[in-house]
Amino acid sequence: METHICVYQSARALIEAGDQVYLPVDALVSRRTHNYQVGLGLSERCGAFISSTETVVMDLLGRAQGDDFKAISKLIR
Repeated sequence: METHICVYQSARALIEAGDQVYLPVDALVSRRTHNYQVGLGLSERCGAFISSTETVVMDLLGRAQGDDFKAISKLIR
């Protein structure tokens, strides 16, 4: 699954369907760096939010306290 093909096409379709799309750059890949950058740029221009896995996870968690936060913090360090 490459950023400039599958990820970009999926992001575009989801955005066209009215969804918000967040792309964690450290969880995406392409065989060539140039294609990776092209995929990110195309996705962002379509309305995708470029982010990181840690940012997405912490945003979903919603707050930086409690048992869930402690458990997740240990996993992402």
